[in-house]
Amino acid sequence: EYTLSALDAGVAGQVLSLASDSHGRLFVGGRFSRAGQEDVLNVARWDGSGEGGGGWTPLLDPLCLRKSPGVCGLDGDVLALAVVGEMLYAGGSFSVAGGAAVENIAVFSAGAWRSLGGGVNGPVHALRAFSVPGTSSGFCVQVAGGFSQVVDERGPMNVDGLAKWCGGDASLFAEWSGGGVGSVLREYWEAIVSPEPGILISTISG
Repeated sequence: EYTLSALDAGVAGQVLSLASDSHGRLFVGGRFSRAGQEDVLNVARWDGSGEGGGGWTPLLDPLCLRKSPGVCGLDGDVLALAVVGEMLYAGGSFSVAGGAAVENIAVFSAGAWRSLGGGVNGPVHALRAFSVPGTSSGFCVQVAGGFSQVVDERGPMNVDGLAKWCGGDASLFAEWSGGGVGSVLREYWEAIVSPEPGILISTISG
């Protein structure tokens, strides 16, 4: 039997996305400026209540704190969240994540926000992150939304609202002639081609 309980005072605004990790923590995204008693910017983490629980936690990073002490997060709507390993991916309609310039998608890892290459040129509506079978640390993030272009070290790539970002394991690294002899892409975008995009978008968002 399940019961509903409040998460402290909740958030001051709209919740548009949720994701949880293997530690039982809940990540909340949307359009809000406060979570419980914490000043936040559209994203926060719920660490539980009661004994051993830490309540609401802002996702701070050092660069952000140097620029804007006290309030860090994402400067626009957070429409999708996904977790793989210790990495939180956020998608939506925003251009700053923590202290980093981004384009509608970002990752929070090791206490800092960063861009996924040059990001995507439109809003992200759905994310699905997963570990790649047969690798020790490989991962991919499937992304769906209203965008037509993604950007990594190789430059812009035209897509049709569906793409994936992969990396994390040497078996997934891709050779790249543009960086000189022996250069590899450790993380990169790939287009997703589907004969039935609606089905794939539903799968990603589900």
